Amino acid sequence: MRDETELVYSGELAQQRSYAGGDPLIRADYRRLGAGLTASSWYVRVDWERLGSNSGQYGFQTPLGSTQLFTGRTDVFATTPRIGLRDWRGTIGYSVSKAGLSIAFHRFRSDWSDTDLGHEVDVGVSWRFMPGLSATLEYADYRAGDATAGIPDTRKIWATLSYAY
Repeated sequence: MRDETELVYSGELAQQRSYAGGDPLIRADYRRLGAGLTASSWYVRVDWERLGSNSGQYGFQTPLGSTQLFTGRTDVFATTPRIGLRDWRGTIGYSVSKAGLSIAFHRFRSDWSDTDLGHEVDVGVSWRFMPGLSATLEYADYRAGDATAGIPDTRKIWATLSYAY
């Protein structure tokens, strides 16, 4: 079997605006660009994501979706701060047989005022021990940036069991 390396990339744009007499502060843009390389057993990727701000009055929100996959596993940014969020993210992963390892590093800054919002490292190990059944152990370590942002250091560890049919 030949191991081929592929270039992968993505780009996304969205905007939120006030609707039908809604709060006039609702005005923010979203942008994401990413690229990486992938092969049969490994991948490496770099992404930049911007959840905009209306001059520090309103941060782009995703109320019907989880941001955990994109803005860190500690869920510190499950709700975008009013000053918005920029995330530089590097991810690397490797799998062999039934096991997988992934590591992600995030560097966070505000969209408005360029405040240091800290950084996070996420590590995950997974094991597929039978068809459709897998277990994952994950660790996330967020370290706060500028104290004026009011976000505390956060660490989480958890284990999950998944069944797909």
